[in-house]
Amino acid sequence: MSREEASLETVDWAEVRADGPRLPTGSALVLPFVALLTLFGYHYAFVPPGEKLVNEAIFGFRVRLDPTGFDWLVALSVLVFAVVVVLPLVRTPALARRAWRDLRGDPLALASFAYLVVFVVGGALGPALLGDPTIDPAVEFQPPVYTTVESTTVLECVGRTSVDGSLCHGSWQYPLGTDNLGRSMLHRLVQGLQVSLLMALVASMLMVPIAVTVGTLAGYLGGTVDDLLMRYVDIQQTVPAILVYLVAVYLLRRSLFLVVLVFGLLSWGGIARVVRSEVRQRKRESYVRAARAAGAGRLRVVRDHLLPNVSNTVLTAVTIQVPTLLLAEASLGYLGLGERYSKSLGQLVRLGTTEFDFTQVPWVATEAALALALTAVAFNLFGDALRGALDPRDS
Repeated sequence: MSREEASLETVDWAEVRADGPRLPTGSALVLPFVALLTLFGYHYAFVPPGEKLVNEAIFGFRVRLDPTGFDWLVALSVLVFAVVVVLPLVRTPALARRAWRDLRGDPLALASFAYLVVFVVGGALGPALLGDPTIDPAVEFQPPVYTTVESTTVLECVGRTSVDGSLCHGSWQYPLGTDNLGRSMLHRLVQGLQVSLLMALVASMLMVPIAVTVGTLAGYLGGTVDDLLMRYVDIQQTVPAILVYLVAVYLLRRSLFLVVLVFGLLSWGGIARVVRSEVRQRKRESYVRAARAAGAGRLRVVRDHLLPNVSNTVLTAVTIQVPTLLLAEASLGYLGLGERYSKSLGQLVRLGTTEFDFTQVPWVATEAALALALTAVAFNLFGDALRGALDPRDS
């Protein structure tokens, strides 16, 4: 047999792809983060205290930008979400079409997706479009539209009253009613959704990269690396995030930034364990062994064959974790341990159950609790449907 006949075929691993969404590489991955880091460094190194990062007239509009530490964390989270979730789906349109087709065939998944679209759009744009709610004690305790309240509960009924004047009807001026200071509940709920959106986005984008990195290293390398990483995860999971938060509050000050940071950095252990288990199973598959035998390096095997095939596992674990994070933030708000003067849904529930008679004015707490429950359920239903739609083993 000649040398040419005996030589192995050269495999171009740039052309070999798993069926799942593929993470971007090269400049698509590095440059956005370098740009954000450069802007962050410029802001803190060269912009004097009290001055704004941007204070210029652009196309006739005065643009003022003075980001806080939490704003930078939100920007980083949006960037991670775009690179890890949005860009891979854009680069694999067949996968996106298949996911959409599967979602359309599942009424519950479609309903949860529709609600989450409202949740994201409302939380992201609602406060800017609606503005802050106006305080007007004259219209306190106005009932939601199509409901009534005793006329003695309100100072002035905005809607119509009953024939005998004993009941005040809700009006479309305040479709979800008002609170004890006459603030529109629609405005307040939108603000609460924004807090929940920031909590879900930032905490998830903090957890996912750490969990995927730790789980993949532990599962693929095994041995001492696996033992060390998993022992750290064991130790971390024995310390409740809420306990660390309470200690941090004692030393620092209450803020949404602190809530997100503590829960995001201490709640990824469960996700890392699931990723590790999936990687350990996947690395024994024939296509991974074939890739290694053909000369693919560890990084190439992990990037092209392991990460795409654990994407469904990560999505499932995150969707289970996000409702827990939302409920944790709302619980802190309800207990008065969250950010002072927060606009959290938990604070609204607290207001509606402790500051006035719930039996007379039930809508303040009920609407906030309902919005929180719907968000948690929608994340779970949509995540479960998305797992099946994006699972490479289904194709």
